[in-house]
Amino acid sequence: MACNVYLIFFHKYDAEKIRTIEKWYFLACYGLPFIPAFAYLFIVSSSSNRAYGNATLWCWISSEFDVIRVATSYAPIW
Repeated sequence: MACNVYLIFFHKYDAEKIRTIEKWYFLACYGLPFIPAFAYLFIVSSSSNRAYGNATLWCWISSEFDVIRVATSYAPIW
């Protein structure tokens, strides 16, 4: 929504122009997050624990991998 509002107000996009960049929205919203999500499948600690674990509140990355969680999930959002 923020991208749409920005494009409409500052770059005078209309609904038709927004629809033409829909493929880029799809790539940004699904393609970019897929990269770390797929990589987490292969991350294993020295004690043979996997990066994915129980969902502590809302995050599926186990607490043993706090640095990875902050660097790849929370930091880009902030």
